[in-house]
Amino acid sequence: MNLIKLYLLHFANIKKLYDTNPLNNPRKELASRVPGFATVDNGFLLGILWWVAVVVEPFVSLLFVTLSLPRYTYKLIKRGRKRDVGHSLALCYSDLSKHRVKANLDVFEKIDYYLYPISVDKSWIMEGAESHSVLDSVSFFEVLKAFFVSIPTIIIATINTHGKYLFRTHLCYEYFLTYYFLKRVPADSALYFVNHLDRWAVLFNLAPQHYKVLMQHGIEAPTADWPVKLTNVNKAYVFAESQKERMIKAVLGHELEFAIMPPTIVLKELPDTTVKSVLIVSCQNYMYYDNEEYIIKALADTDYKIFVKIHPGKNDYQKYVDLQNTVNHNVEIITTATFPRVNIVVSYYSTLGIEYEAHNIPVLYYNQHSLDDIVNEIRKD
Repeated sequence: MNLIKLYLLHFANIKKLYDTNPLNNPRKELASRVPGFATVDNGFLLGILWWVAVVVEPFVSLLFVTLSLPRYTYKLIKRGRKRDVGHSLALCYSDLSKHRVKANLDVFEKIDYYLYPISVDKSWIMEGAESHSVLDSVSFFEVLKAFFVSIPTIIIATINTHGKYLFRTHLCYEYFLTYYFLKRVPADSALYFVNHLDRWAVLFNLAPQHYKVLMQHGIEAPTADWPVKLTNVNKAYVFAESQKERMIKAVLGHELEFAIMPPTIVLKELPDTTVKSVLIVSCQNYMYYDNEEYIIKALADTDYKIFVKIHPGKNDYQKYVDLQNTVNHNVEIITTATFPRVNIVVSYYSTLGIEYEAHNIPVLYYNQHSLDDIVNEIRKD
């Protein structure tokens, strides 16, 4: 397949993600990542920010790719001889990869080594395991080929978005390097990954290896049905029985072997178990903030200890700090990978909600209960 067409395949999934759910607003998502803009509701200011980003992004991507060529070349010279590639590889292109692998001991015991992005956050790395990047095995010629195909890819991708989306096209350079890397991995190797619908999921699904295992990244809604599916996956680990059919419909598109994934979170006992507590699971970009604010204020006259769990992808949570200062109540904001053992959880339809259910903690979902019913249920508990 033409490499540029391969890279553009995932656009169909991301476009549907934004176009079918008004809560997935690309402009607000951009604003949430820019300091000082996360709480801005002014449509005019958000529009200016958006169009500045749309105009600037391709030039920044071209600059990034151009500067990466000498940097990658230097790393290859410093590396010397190419490293051998094992037969069981975890493709860790998601911040949740480590947690999913560690939760499945049968997977953990089979993996020879872990492949990470070139500039990876240290928190992603599996402690004590052999880790690699694509630069450990690709050749200088492949670095050069990936560079020259990245330039037209950025231009074509920019034209295809029509100013409606931002796709971080600077990643195409590493994407093509990963493509060349996977061509060096033996065909009888096993690939393990957690990506569902993004560029990496599409690439891993079409890689030449014959055996592929997907570990569920997040919950798929009953209506989800992504245009580009992972039809080459041989086995999938899912959170619950209810997710099997949804994963087939939304992500996989075919029958295959399934296994149930154990919870990936460890609950922390609270110092005073006599005090009732509730955990509110927040979403990215303040999607359900109005719901969360309503519930917190409605519980302000109770004895409940209220925890607000900030989404790991949220860079700004100032609204919750302001709400915490406004409400005369015991509200604690959690920004780390801490999961208190509470009496009840309130959430949008989330992975964390499913994981709490696996620990036998009752979870109230917005799509199953009205806000008043949620408040009354908590008061009744």
